[in-house]
Amino acid sequence: MKKIAVLGTGNIAQTIAVDLKASGHEVRLFAPENLIHRFRDFADTQVIECVGALEARERIDIITSDIDQAVGQADYIIVSVTGSHHQEYAQMLKGHTSAEQIMVTFNGCMASLIYKNVWGDDPTCPIFVESTIPPFSTRLAGPGKVRMFERHLAPIAFFPASAADRYFNQIKTDLYYFPGLYADVLECGLSLINPTVHPGPCLVNLSNIENQTSPSSCMSTVSSPLVSRSTYCSTGRGWPSARLWATRSMLWRTSPGWKRLIIGNPCMLWAMAAMR
Repeated sequence: MKKIAVLGTGNIAQTIAVDLKASGHEVRLFAPENLIHRFRDFADTQVIECVGALEARERIDIITSDIDQAVGQADYIIVSVTGSHHQEYAQMLKGHTSAEQIMVTFNGCMASLIYKNVWGDDPTCPIFVESTIPPFSTRLAGPGKVRMFERHLAPIAFFPASAADRYFNQIKTDLYYFPGLYADVLECGLSLINPTVHPGPCLVNLSNIENQTSPSSCMSTVSSPLVSRSTYCSTGRGWPSARLWATRSMLWRTSPGWKRLIIGNPCMLWAMAAMR
C-alpha cells in the first residue's frame, strides 16, 4: 500500500482517487481553500462512487485543503488540473515536498518544466513524471459519483530523464502499468494524443461538458482556450477561422513563456490535424 495525494477537484482527480483507493492505497484528496467547496456534497462521508468500466464505492482516507496534510509523507503526488493552474499549484507545493517523492501530472504536456522552474535548485524538489493523457476517459455523473467510460494508458516521461532507470518499473507496479517510456518530457509533450482517444460521450459533448456557463456542464472550471477553440473547429462552424483562432489562443493565452510557445505549437497543430 502506498500513500498517494491526489490534487484536483474535477472528474479525473475524483476518478483517480476512487480507482487507487479500490486498489488498496491510502488516498488523500486535496483542493485549495477556495475550491474545497466542490467536495461539499461528499465531504462528510468522504465516499466517491464510480460506475461504468470501474464499479467501486470507496471512502477516501482524507479530503483536505491543508497541503501538508495532503502531501506530507506521501509516496506519490498526483496532480490533475487544467494547464492554466500548474503555476499556481507549483507555488503552492514548493516547500512542502521532499526529493524522495514522485509527482505525476496527467495531461501534463511538459508541465514538469513549469514545476521545475518554480522549484529551481531547491533540494526539496520531487521527481516529476508526466503523461499526455489520464488513465481513463471519465466524467462526473453526480455529487460524489463519476462514470468511467474506458481505460487507456500512454507512455510516460521523467524529469530528470535519468530518473526513469530507477523508477519506471516501480511506478508501473505502484500506480498504473504504463505501456512505454518517452526519452524525455519534450518527446512526451510533442506526442500529445488527447483529442484522439476520448470516446464519443466525452469528445462530442466537450464544449458543454467543459464549459461551466453551460447548463449541461460536468466540470467546475472553464475549459482552456485551446480545448474550447478546438471543439469549435470540430463542430464544423467556421473551420478556417476557428483553426486560426486556436493557433492564436495557444500562442498568446496559454503559453507561459517563449520556450513553451515554440515547443507547444507543433503539438497543438498535430492535435488539430488529427481532428480534421
